[in-house]
Amino acid sequence: MKMKKNLAVLSAILMIQGTAPILPQVQQQIMIFASAEDVKAIEDVEDIEDTQEIATSGTCGENLTWEFDEETGILTISGTGEMKKWYYNYNYYDTPWEDWKELLNEVIIEDGVTTIGAGAFWICDSLTSITIPDSVTTIGESAFYCCTSLKSITIPDGVTTIGDYAFWNCASLESVTIPDSVTIISANAFTGCESLISVTIPSSVTKIDQSAFVACSTLESVTIESSECKIYSLSYTISDTATIYGYTNSTAQTYAEKYNREFVSIGEMPTVAFGTCGKDLTWSLDKETGILIISGTGAMINFNEDDSPWY
Repeated sequence: MKMKKNLAVLSAILMIQGTAPILPQVQQQIMIFASAEDVKAIEDVEDIEDTQEIATSGTCGENLTWEFDEETGILTISGTGEMKKWYYNYNYYDTPWEDWKELLNEVIIEDGVTTIGAGAFWICDSLTSITIPDSVTTIGESAFYCCTSLKSITIPDGVTTIGDYAFWNCASLESVTIPDSVTIISANAFTGCESLISVTIPSSVTKIDQSAFVACSTLESVTIESSECKIYSLSYTISDTATIYGYTNSTAQTYAEKYNREFVSIGEMPTVAFGTCGKDLTWSLDKETGILIISGTGAMINFNEDDSPWY
């Protein structure tokens, strides 16, 4: 690589001096005729190149920093607030740790970080472990897109949204824990997770969007704990290998029967529905009396149109 750069530099020097463009077949002879000044110029370029190092730390949000340990392969993200986005308008942009992807095997996100940015760990195919704190509320679009070595993940309490394509083609993912703070599982969120065996969708989830679990070829069971969860009406929203578990006369049963899936009842629909509607807020709805009770402290989630859990 350096020889090519040397020839390029020397070619430029000689052209400036009035020499005609250099043909490839004579480039190897150039060094023989180079002046001492020309050779010194090349050595200076090499010295500059040798002092240039790939960054191991920097910023990744207005109040967030990152640091990569070359020896351990651990990336640590710390600070407060939202992480920057690297995927938007259907385009992916290089992350600050782009040059370390091949060595990156573990990510530690410290408490205080509130979002995992879109495309943050796009095709980090050596990543095997991720630590997500309770402060995170959103896992962005394509955040773990094609992290093919990731085997398990625990999504903490506090996360409300799992973005489109968030775990797309995480082919080694065997287990995922979804907390009862999550309200939406977005389109293609777990598409191609071909090692995933079972998943439980908590009662807080109001919507499973299109193709959320398509091409999960080893998926054996999906338990849907909400009796009224909206399941996108496509046969492949949930992989056809899975038995669907849910309440009798629930939307889960309706979906299973529509697409000729095996359905197993987990009981009669409860008369009281409940879940979370904020980091420290809960709700309960008595279906017989029509009374909705919201309790706790802090801010309520901003819902879109008909996505409130009691809709």
